[in-house]
Amino acid sequence: MFDAIISISPPQKLSLIYLDEELRPLLTIFLALDARIEDIFSKMNEVMIAQIRLSWWRDTINSERKPKNEPLVEMIEMVQNQYPKLDVTQTLNSLINGWEYLMVNEDYMSDQELYDYASERGGAFFGLIAMGCGRDALLESYQNLGRIWALSFLFNKGDRNADKARILATEYYKSINYRQLSRAIRSLSILTFPAIHALKSDGKKQDGISFGLSYIWHAISAR
Repeated sequence: MFDAIISISPPQKLSLIYLDEELRPLLTIFLALDARIEDIFSKMNEVMIAQIRLSWWRDTINSERKPKNEPLVEMIEMVQNQYPKLDVTQTLNSLINGWEYLMVNEDYMSDQELYDYASERGGAFFGLIAMGCGRDALLESYQNLGRIWALSFLFNKGDRNADKARILATEYYKSINYRQLSRAIRSLSILTFPAIHALKSDGKKQDGISFGLSYIWHAISAR
Protein backbone atom coordinates (compact mmCIF):
# COMPACT_ATOMS: atom_id res chain seq x y z
CA MET A 1 0.00 0.00 0.00
CA PHE A 2 2.62 2.54 1.08
CA ASP A 3 5.14 2.13 -1.74
CA ALA A 4 2.32 1.82 -4.29
CA ILE A 5 0.89 5.23 -3.41
CA ILE A 6 4.01 7.22 -2.55
CA SER A 7 6.69 7.80 -5.16
CA ILE A 8 10.01 6.19 -4.32
CA SER A 9 12.60 4.77 -6.68
CA PRO A 10 12.59 1.10 -7.83
CA PRO A 11 15.83 0.28 -5.92
CA GLN A 12 14.23 1.69 -2.77
CA LYS A 13 11.15 -0.44 -3.33
CA LEU A 14 13.43 -3.46 -3.63
CA SER A 15 14.98 -2.64 -0.27
CA LEU A 16 11.53 -2.66 1.36
CA ILE A 17 10.97 -6.27 0.36
CA TYR A 18 13.76 -7.35 2.70
CA LEU A 19 12.51 -5.45 5.73
CA ASP A 20 10.15 -7.03 8.22
CA GLU A 21 6.63 -6.28 7.06
CA GLU A 22 5.66 -4.45 10.23
CA LEU A 23 8.51 -1.95 9.72
CA ARG A 24 8.05 -1.26 6.00
CA PRO A 25 5.75 1.75 6.53
CA LEU A 26 8.43 3.33 8.74
CA LEU A 27 11.17 3.12 6.12
CA THR A 28 8.77 4.05 3.33
CA ILE A 29 7.77 7.40 4.80
CA PHE A 30 11.39 8.37 5.40
CA LEU A 31 12.35 7.54 1.83
CA ALA A 32 9.28 9.31 0.48
CA LEU A 33 9.85 12.46 2.53
CA ASP A 34 13.53 12.41 1.59
CA ALA A 35 12.56 12.25 -2.09
CA ARG A 36 10.08 15.08 -1.65
CA ILE A 37 12.68 17.33 -0.05
CA GLU A 38 15.30 16.39 -2.63
CA ASP A 39 12.86 17.69 -5.23
CA ILE A 40 12.60 20.98 -3.32
CA PHE A 41 16.40 21.16 -3.18
CA SER A 42 16.92 20.37 -6.87
CA LYS A 43 14.44 23.07 -7.96
CA MET A 44 15.65 25.67 -5.47
CA ASN A 45 16.22 29.18 -6.81
CA GLU A 46 15.90 31.11 -3.57
CA VAL A 47 17.08 29.58 -0.31
CA MET A 48 14.45 31.47 1.69
CA ILE A 49 11.60 30.06 -0.41
CA ALA A 50 12.96 26.53 0.04
CA GLN A 51 13.24 27.08 3.78
CA ILE A 52 9.63 28.21 3.92
CA ARG A 53 8.63 24.93 2.30
CA LEU A 54 10.73 23.04 4.83
CA SER A 55 9.05 24.96 7.63
CA TRP A 56 5.67 23.82 6.31
CA TRP A 57 6.81 20.22 6.56
CA ARG A 58 8.20 20.74 10.07
CA ASP A 59 4.99 22.36 11.27
CA THR A 60 2.92 19.61 9.67
CA ILE A 61 4.99 16.79 11.15
CA ASN A 62 4.87 18.33 14.64
CA SER A 63 1.18 19.26 14.49
CA GLU A 64 -1.52 17.10 16.05
CA ARG A 65 -4.02 18.41 13.46
CA LYS A 66 -2.60 17.74 10.05
CA PRO A 67 -3.92 18.94 6.67
CA LYS A 68 -5.95 16.44 4.68
CA ASN A 69 -5.81 15.29 1.07
CA GLU A 70 -2.01 14.91 1.03
CA PRO A 71 -1.19 11.17 0.91
CA LEU A 72 2.31 11.53 2.35
CA VAL A 73 1.07 13.61 5.29
CA GLU A 74 -1.70 11.12 6.00
CA MET A 75 0.77 8.24 6.01
CA ILE A 76 3.24 10.12 8.18
CA GLU A 77 0.44 10.61 10.73
CA MET A 78 -0.42 6.91 10.52
CA VAL A 79 3.20 5.90 11.10
CA GLN A 80 3.63 8.35 13.99
CA ASN A 81 0.73 6.60 15.71
CA GLN A 82 1.88 3.11 14.69
CA TYR A 83 5.29 3.24 16.40
CA PRO A 84 4.79 4.93 19.78
CA LYS A 85 8.03 3.48 21.19
CA LEU A 86 10.19 5.00 18.43
CA ASP A 87 10.82 8.72 18.11
CA VAL A 88 9.50 9.00 14.57
CA THR A 89 8.68 12.71 14.83
CA GLN A 90 12.16 13.76 15.94
CA THR A 91 13.80 11.61 13.28
CA LEU A 92 11.64 13.13 10.54
CA ASN A 93 12.68 16.56 11.80
CA SER A 94 16.31 15.47 11.66
CA LEU A 95 15.87 14.45 8.03
CA ILE A 96 14.59 17.94 7.21
CA ASN A 97 17.43 19.54 9.18
CA GLY A 98 19.97 17.56 7.19
CA TRP A 99 18.65 18.87 3.89
CA GLU A 100 18.62 22.40 5.25
CA TYR A 101 22.37 22.17 5.89
CA LEU A 102 22.84 21.75 2.14
CA MET A 103 20.44 24.54 1.28
CA VAL A 104 22.13 27.18 3.43
CA ASN A 105 25.73 26.13 2.77
CA GLU A 106 26.38 27.25 -0.78
CA ASP A 107 30.14 27.37 -0.24
CA TYR A 108 32.48 24.60 0.80
CA MET A 109 31.28 22.86 3.93
CA SER A 110 33.51 22.26 6.92
CA ASP A 111 34.07 18.77 8.26
CA GLN A 112 31.65 19.55 11.09
CA GLU A 113 28.98 20.77 8.67
CA LEU A 114 29.36 17.63 6.55
CA TYR A 115 29.10 15.50 9.69
CA ASP A 116 25.97 17.35 10.81
CA TYR A 117 24.37 16.98 7.37
CA ALA A 118 25.18 13.28 7.15
CA SER A 119 24.08 12.58 10.73
CA GLU A 120 20.79 14.41 10.43
CA ARG A 121 19.78 13.17 6.99
CA GLY A 122 21.07 9.59 7.07
CA GLY A 123 22.41 8.67 10.50
CA ALA A 124 19.22 9.46 12.38
CA PHE A 125 16.76 7.38 10.39
CA PHE A 126 19.15 4.47 9.77
CA GLY A 127 19.61 4.38 13.53
CA LEU A 128 15.86 4.42 14.08
CA ILE A 129 15.36 1.47 11.71
CA ALA A 130 18.11 -0.43 13.52
CA MET A 131 16.39 0.16 16.85
CA GLY A 132 13.07 -0.91 15.37
CA CYS A 133 14.72 -4.15 14.26
CA GLY A 134 16.20 -4.73 17.72
CA ARG A 135 19.78 -4.11 16.56
CA ASP A 136 20.67 -1.68 19.33
CA ALA A 137 24.14 -3.22 19.72
CA LEU A 138 24.91 -2.18 16.13
CA LEU A 139 23.32 1.25 16.41
CA GLU A 140 26.46 3.31 15.83
CA SER A 141 27.46 1.17 12.86
CA TYR A 142 24.09 1.66 11.22
CA GLN A 143 24.26 5.38 11.90
CA ASN A 144 27.61 5.43 10.10
CA LEU A 145 26.08 3.47 7.24
CA GLY A 146 23.35 6.10 7.04
CA ARG A 147 25.97 8.82 6.98
CA ILE A 148 27.66 7.13 4.02
CA TRP A 149 24.30 6.97 2.24
CA ALA A 150 23.74 10.70 2.78
CA LEU A 151 27.28 11.68 1.79
CA SER A 152 27.03 9.67 -1.43
CA PHE A 153 24.50 12.24 -2.65
CA LEU A 154 27.37 14.73 -2.75
CA PHE A 155 30.13 12.65 -4.30
CA ASN A 156 27.85 10.99 -6.84
CA LYS A 157 26.57 14.27 -8.25
CA GLY A 158 29.95 16.01 -8.32
CA ASP A 159 29.10 18.59 -5.69
CA ARG A 160 31.83 21.08 -4.76
CA ASN A 161 32.09 19.17 -1.48
CA ALA A 162 32.40 15.82 -3.27
CA ASP A 163 36.05 15.14 -2.42
CA LYS A 164 35.62 15.90 1.27
CA ALA A 165 32.40 13.90 1.36
CA ARG A 166 34.13 10.89 -0.19
CA ILE A 167 37.00 11.09 2.30
CA LEU A 168 34.59 11.29 5.24
CA ALA A 169 32.45 8.45 3.88
CA THR A 170 35.57 6.31 3.47
CA GLU A 171 36.42 6.83 7.14
CA TYR A 172 32.93 5.70 8.11
CA TYR A 173 33.22 2.67 5.84
CA LYS A 174 36.49 1.64 7.52
CA SER A 175 34.78 1.82 10.91
CA ILE A 176 32.02 -0.69 10.13
CA ASN A 177 31.76 -4.38 9.36
CA TYR A 178 29.72 -4.03 6.18
CA ARG A 179 29.28 -7.78 5.74
CA GLN A 180 27.84 -8.05 9.25
CA LEU A 181 25.46 -5.16 8.67
CA SER A 182 24.40 -6.58 5.31
CA ARG A 183 23.34 -9.82 6.94
CA ALA A 184 21.64 -8.18 9.93
CA ILE A 185 19.30 -5.73 8.16
CA ARG A 186 19.24 -6.60 4.48
CA SER A 187 16.95 -3.72 3.63
CA LEU A 188 19.44 -1.03 4.69
CA SER A 189 22.26 -2.92 3.02
CA ILE A 190 20.41 -2.98 -0.31
CA LEU A 191 19.48 0.67 0.09
CA THR A 192 23.12 1.67 0.58
CA PHE A 193 24.69 -0.69 -1.97
CA PRO A 194 24.93 1.99 -4.71
CA ALA A 195 26.69 4.32 -2.26
CA ILE A 196 29.14 1.64 -1.14
CA HIS A 197 29.73 0.56 -4.74
CA ALA A 198 30.50 4.16 -5.76
CA LEU A 199 32.76 4.60 -2.76
CA LYS A 200 34.79 1.47 -3.55
CA SER A 201 35.07 2.42 -7.21
CA ASP A 202 36.93 5.59 -6.14
CA GLY A 203 35.04 7.77 -8.57
CA LYS A 204 35.64 5.60 -11.63
CA LYS A 205 32.68 5.28 -13.97
CA GLN A 206 31.05 1.87 -13.68
CA ASP A 207 29.57 -0.15 -16.51
CA GLY A 208 25.80 -0.26 -16.13
CA ILE A 209 25.49 -3.99 -16.75
CA SER A 210 28.32 -4.78 -14.36
CA PHE A 211 26.76 -2.64 -11.65
CA GLY A 212 23.32 -4.17 -12.23
CA LEU A 213 24.66 -7.70 -11.88
CA SER A 214 26.58 -6.75 -8.73
CA TYR A 215 23.45 -5.16 -7.28
CA ILE A 216 21.30 -8.21 -7.99
CA TRP A 217 23.93 -10.53 -6.52
CA HIS A 218 24.13 -8.41 -3.39
CA ALA A 219 20.35 -8.49 -3.01
CA ILE A 220 20.39 -12.28 -3.27
CA SER A 221 23.49 -13.09 -1.23
CA ALA A 222 24.14 -10.01 0.99
CA ARG A 223 27.73 -9.99 -0.35
